Amino acid sequence: MVVMKLNFHSLLLGIHTKVNVILPTGRPVFYQEKPKELYQVLWLLHGGTDDCNDFIQNTNICRYAEENKIAVILPEDNDAFFTDGYIQNGGLYFSYVTEELVKMCRSILPISDKREDNFVAGNSMGSGGAMKCAVLFNTLLYIICGIAIQSWILPLYSIVTYYVGSRTVDFITEGFDRAKCAMIVTVEADRISDALSDNFSSSGTIVKAIGGYSKEEKEIVYFIVNRFQINKLKKIVHDIDNAAFISLQEVADIIRKRE
Repeated sequence: MVVMKLNFHSLLLGIHTKVNVILPTGRPVFYQEKPKELYQVLWLLHGGTDDCNDFIQNTNICRYAEENKIAVILPEDNDAFFTDGYIQNGGLYFSYVTEELVKMCRSILPISDKREDNFVAGNSMGSGGAMKCAVLFNTLLYIICGIAIQSWILPLYSIVTYYVGSRTVDFITEGFDRAKCAMIVTVEADRISDALSDNFSSSGTIVKAIGGYSKEEKEIVYFIVNRFQINKLKKIVHDIDNAAFISLQEVADIIRKRE
């Protein structure tokens, strides 16, 4: 068995990222340019707050890979929920896992590119990423099947089933209480913060900032609202500062201090 720890610059992520690779040692790996037989491969996605070392350190995945003669590839996600443009870092992690990482690994490793030889699985947050992969590629397959058999009944049932399964995994891993984070760049931060606190019975945070182009001193009001309060928030802000810049992003978890 060979365990390789790779570090490379991802063009999609724009950063250096890590990936672990487990290869069984039943066949020569590095001593032939074109192996006669390529490994089946399991793309294994880690859970939240973990990294690409989690399965290797805390499970018997190395032994399972050796016993079953299957390659295992474990990418790093940085808690981005294997999603493009997630709030915490903005990287294209879904595209990275399903496109760039696959091409890179297939170009340097003796792994099969056949559909029936590729599997995806995950734990916790990683299970959501695995479900997204299944939904995307199986939806395309079902559309092709619908065209081929000239019937949309079974393909549509399958697409709906996969969608419901994907949303269920999202709710389990990310929670039902989805909210919006408003970042308001303004010169009236104190007034806006007081007005929002009075209207929503909640407190915000004021952060000092400098305009990237104008170099003028500004402030950012960081405030959390639910999706039904967004229009009210916009009206309050623009009534006080019509030139305020508002950025809204999704928030999966809100953890407050317990009294």
